[in-house]
Amino acid sequence: MIAPPNPGSGGFDNVVLAWNGSFQAARAVEYALPLLAKAKAITMLVVGSTPDDVGANYLARNLGRHGIKTTIDAIDPGAVSGRSRGRALLDYTHGKGADLLVMGAYGRGQVLSFLGLGGATGKVISSCRVPLLMAH
Repeated sequence: MIAPPNPGSGGFDNVVLAWNGSFQAARAVEYALPLLAKAKAITMLVVGSTPDDVGANYLARNLGRHGIKTTIDAIDPGAVSGRSRGRALLDYTHGKGADLLVMGAYGRGQVLSFLGLGGATGKVISSCRVPLLMAH
C-alpha cells in the first residue's frame, strides 16, 4: 500500500481496480478483498485490451460470489508506451474521483522499468494522487 502526500480521509468507497488478467493483478485483487467488500462503487478498468481478452467478466462474477458488485469499463490508449498507459490509468482514476487504486505491479518489462525506460507501474507510483494498493 502506497499513500500519496495528501491521502485524504475516510474510507475507500470508490475503488478503481486495474485489471489485465495477470498474476500480479490477481494477487492485488486478493489482497484488496477486505477493502473491496466495504466499497460502495468498484470499477474494474481494462486498459489496452477488451474485457473478454483478459477475463474481466469471470473476475466480476467471482467477486459477485463474495457479495462484491463491480462494473467493467475499458479504455484504449492506443499503441503507446507503458508510461502512457500508466498516465491513461491515472487520468481515469483521478477523473472518477476514486479513493483507492488497486493494480498489479511490474508484470511485464521488469528490466526496462527498472532502468527507467518505461512502464506503467513506475508512472503510477510516481504520480498517483490516491492511495495505491499494488502486488507483484
